[in-house]
Amino acid sequence: MIEENVSLLSVEAILGLLGRMGCGAAGMDRDGRIVRPNDALCRLVRRGEKDLRGVLFRDLLAPDSIPAFETCVREG
Repeated sequence: MIEENVSLLSVEAILGLLGRMGCGAAGMDRDGRIVRPNDALCRLVRRGEKDLRGVLFRDLLAPDSIPAFETCVREG
């Protein structure tokens, strides 16, 4: 139970920082789907937060950026 609380607090702290970042960023699940985009990412791609949830982050990238992104996701 204590470990779960620490993990939840850590996730909340990370998501809080994500929201305050000035550059486009998003919390993603293990498959690379956007769970929580920050406001800067929404402005960058001109889509709302609800529209971005569930979108594969790779689908927002230029085609030549996808291999490097997939390597980062795979290697964690």
